[in-house]
Amino acid sequence: MTTLDVEGTKPSSADRPGETGLRAGSVGFLGLLAQSVAGIGPSVAIALILGLVAATSGNGAWLVWLISAAVLVCVALCIAQFSGRFASSGGLYALLSRASPVMGVLTAWAAVLFSLGSAPILPLSFGLFLTDYLRTLGLDAGQGVTWAAAVICVLAAAWLTLRDVAGSAIVMFVVEVLSVVAMLIILLVVALKNFTALADPVQFTLQGVSFSSVAQGVAFTLLAFAAFESALFLGAEAKNPLKQTGQALLWSVLICGLMFAVFTWVFTVGFRNAGLDFASSENPLHEIAAAYDVEWLSLFVMPGVIVALFGVTIANLNFASRLLMTLSREKCAPAFLAGVSKVHQTPAPAIRVVAGLDIVVLSILGLTGLATMDTYGFLGALSGYWVGSTYVLSAIAMLYYLGRIGRLNLPLAVMGAAVALAFLWFFFNSSFPLPPSPGGIILAIFYGSVVMAVLHVIWLKLSGSSVLATIGSTASGGLPTGD
Repeated sequence: MTTLDVEGTKPSSADRPGETGLRAGSVGFLGLLAQSVAGIGPSVAIALILGLVAATSGNGAWLVWLISAAVLVCVALCIAQFSGRFASSGGLYALLSRASPVMGVLTAWAAVLFSLGSAPILPLSFGLFLTDYLRTLGLDAGQGVTWAAAVICVLAAAWLTLRDVAGSAIVMFVVEVLSVVAMLIILLVVALKNFTALADPVQFTLQGVSFSSVAQGVAFTLLAFAAFESALFLGAEAKNPLKQTGQALLWSVLICGLMFAVFTWVFTVGFRNAGLDFASSENPLHEIAAAYDVEWLSLFVMPGVIVALFGVTIANLNFASRLLMTLSREKCAPAFLAGVSKVHQTPAPAIRVVAGLDIVVLSILGLTGLATMDTYGFLGALSGYWVGSTYVLSAIAMLYYLGRIGRLNLPLAVMGAAVALAFLWFFFNSSFPLPPSPGGIILAIFYGSVVMAVLHVIWLKLSGSSVLATIGSTASGGLPTGD
């Protein structure tokens, strides 16, 4: 990778010959924000995850969203200490490697498991929502339709991602905006019909809320915010990565976090006053629209959510493929994944691998009858733990790195410590007492992967492997580091 100048502006084409093979300078701030917002997928979170958090945290669900948003703002600021100094197509692991190769390896483990583990559930949810929508129109649709729709979603997303990262990012952003606008209309209708009840003392006083329910709710909110940092993967293609990437991460969390909290508060009031149970609703947008005589709106909202799920699938392909490509270039993954299309300047081999894995997993789920929302919840919660581990590593790496170069001040030290302790508290409280199945299985898989990652690091150190020397080597920088 080429070196960026001190301010992070794009050097001239003569100074930037495109050593990565990617299309340098093709993504502006809007594209970075679009990637992070689409990575979060606010319309998808509102449709799929708000009810799960309400079921787990009850009247404290709105607070869970605000707590998670506040913590993730701090995570974004921790990451910004690296994204303001370095840029890479490898995302978070490549940046944290500049603090310590061990941090890089551990983060790479979590990032790969998250990106590949969460990848199939996005087209799966696309297929499930499309199937449900067809049924509301009176059409006969079953598991075969769900599988076919999910596979078509993967193929279409791969086709678009292979051709143009900047264009696909803007497509994702426009889809999200249109979907959220339709949802905001439903929100406004519910709020106006319950205007006098919006000052809800039941939610404000956190009636029936416990610490453990808040901790468990955080697992699902992590899934909702997961991949907000995916703009980092466009570092080699951004016009002004050192300045704008951190801004994109911060604004994506602020916008989406506030939106989730407001929707949760209003929907909790709306469901209760309509005699419905928000926590048990499998399709809260449709149910609340029907309860307030605007069911016709859901006929427009649900296609928007379905298309938004397609957008999130694109976002996953964008960052997962660049993660694998960069690991390959650093000799940490199979060599063929390092290739880039000469025509489109996108990581074509890695995109095809991720899309292929998605189709294989979706086919297995379809054949075994496991293409259900229960599978979505299982893989989603597991992915939430993996992505949460990357965030605690970000805080620890920031504290270590800034301390090593003499740039750690008191506010940053307090913030980094608070983030690390918050996530450690989350992991502890969601693990003890051990939740019933499938929660216990999810934790067993997660902690098993943690053990494997740690053993891998130990083996790398004892064997003298070159991986620790090469990981993160493609992260280029321009700001003074103090080394």
